[in-house]
Amino acid sequence: NCKTQLLQHTSNTDICKNLVSGSLLVEHGFRLVFEAKKLILSKYGKFLGLGYLEKGLFKMNVMAVSCVTVDNKKPISVYTVECSDLWHNRLGHVNLNAIKRSMKLELIPNSKVDTNTKCEICIEAKMAKLPFHSVERSTEPLGLIHTDVCDMKSVQTRTNKKYFVAFIDDCTRFCYLYLLRSKDEAVEVFKIYKTEVENQLGKRIKIIRSARGGEYVAPFEQICSEYGIIHQTTAPYSPQSNGVAERKNRTLKEMMNAMLINLGLPRNMWGEAVLTKNHILNKIPPKGKEETPYEMWKDRKSSFKYLKVWGCLAKVSVPEPKQMRIGPKTVDCVFIGYAYNSTVYRLLVHKSENQEASVVKLVHSSFTVSEELKRRLTSAPVLTIPDPSRSFTIFSDASRQSLGCVLMQNEQVIVYASRQLKPHEQNYPTHDLELAAVVHALKIWRHYLYGGRCEIFTDHKSLQYIFTQKELNMRQRRWLEIVKDYDCSIQYHPGKANVVADALSRKVK
Repeated sequence: NCKTQLLQHTSNTDICKNLVSGSLLVEHGFRLVFEAKKLILSKYGKFLGLGYLEKGLFKMNVMAVSCVTVDNKKPISVYTVECSDLWHNRLGHVNLNAIKRSMKLELIPNSKVDTNTKCEICIEAKMAKLPFHSVERSTEPLGLIHTDVCDMKSVQTRTNKKYFVAFIDDCTRFCYLYLLRSKDEAVEVFKIYKTEVENQLGKRIKIIRSARGGEYVAPFEQICSEYGIIHQTTAPYSPQSNGVAERKNRTLKEMMNAMLINLGLPRNMWGEAVLTKNHILNKIPPKGKEETPYEMWKDRKSSFKYLKVWGCLAKVSVPEPKQMRIGPKTVDCVFIGYAYNSTVYRLLVHKSENQEASVVKLVHSSFTVSEELKRRLTSAPVLTIPDPSRSFTIFSDASRQSLGCVLMQNEQVIVYASRQLKPHEQNYPTHDLELAAVVHALKIWRHYLYGGRCEIFTDHKSLQYIFTQKELNMRQRRWLEIVKDYDCSIQYHPGKANVVADALSRKVK
């Protein structure tokens, strides 16, 4: 701390700050250096203090020892105190509370810490996103509608749908869900939704809140302005502003994924799963509510008696005109959801000419299709235990989607195998794809085949001459070296007789 004497000073009790003239300091031998927003005070080369620009004046932290008026002609002694801003910089932009604690423990000199001033560097370096607090909910149906389009990352349904859009009523939390082929269909779907809900409730949509996606730009804005609907959009990079729709999409995707994993069904069934899950969520009371969205929307109690386990087996009665006199009168189906415009179940029928259902009986509602498939595949006489002393037979096939192969012995299936093609393999010619299916079978069943005899059957006729062909590309030569490690022969098998491997090669996961 530097001690400085100031002569001929005036004391005024009406002024709460001590003021000193820079020009008078210069006349008395002081040196003032102005640097950016900082003032450096010195005399005869000796540093005296620092001042920082604040509200048009340079402020210096000083501590008076004695304050005597100018009439007594006695000097006043002051000590310059290092500013807390200086220590803030010295301590690596630590927070002001840490500086106060250090002063209290006498680790650094005491000075006034102004908590009202903000360090711009700290604001730029430590800026964090503030929490998004919930706002007041709408008090009437259709007062506010939340909407968002969810992309399923190019996983198409059986009807080539890649997106789904949700419309959630803020008051009741009742949700309508639609599957889309492209995002631009969201505008037409909104027209359908608007017409239906306004007709059902006898009210008008007042506000709709969405993200800033391209599907909610010009055509959507035009519809809103035409019908007097206020269109609220989220701030850029702030999907939390539309948290109701974002959370609904997350819940639907998580539960849909759990349903597919539980059943072992292909990914293209996600559309049926997400529609079923939305139907169920509308009948479950949300957090903090004693009524379900269905009750608040329809004004009547919801029933759970008709709900079944998604994916369970169903016995479907064949209509009488199509029934056979001898044989079963039902068809095995898979329960995939609830019909929106009817009071019937939606069922998936496999390998049957009878697609019309009159009476449905759901059996084993907790017994999933995957469990039934496992039971049938692992029960005799489908699978058998291999005998290492006997030869094996492989049936292989390839398509533009995947590779399929079957390992057999004595006309009994030992194991099935299939895998999807990798992106670069989709450009392979047919000859290479068929050879890839053979190599794939030899690799995964090496523990069965190595050291024994096996026959490989393929529906690609030219592949049986692979051992004698002279002109082979590098890929074929590499694969041929793998094939030569085994005591095997490749024979032609007509495609119409190679049905199992052909079906496995066309399976889409």
